[in-house]
Amino acid sequence: MKAHVFVIYEAIVYLSVTLPIVLIVSIICTFLVFKNIGFFVFLVLYLFAVVESFLINIISKYGMSRKAGIGFRFIFMTISVLVGVL
Repeated sequence: MKAHVFVIYEAIVYLSVTLPIVLIVSIICTFLVFKNIGFFVFLVLYLFAVVESFLINIISKYGMSRKAGIGFRFIFMTISVLVGVL
């Protein structure tokens, strides 16, 4: 199977699994946690985070060697945590 077909297949599976989770988390966070943020604002922001995580996964899996991919994901996670804390 060609790489682009496999990436499309992974995207379909990944988004079909995460989309219900994204919707449920968005509903819960909008009504219970963040009462002053609209549902669609939180949904869009959370969806961007899911798509970003998928793209980082694909880039590290198919665009880099195994060691470089692990290092790339670790560095990205570290930067994300630092930005989140700040």
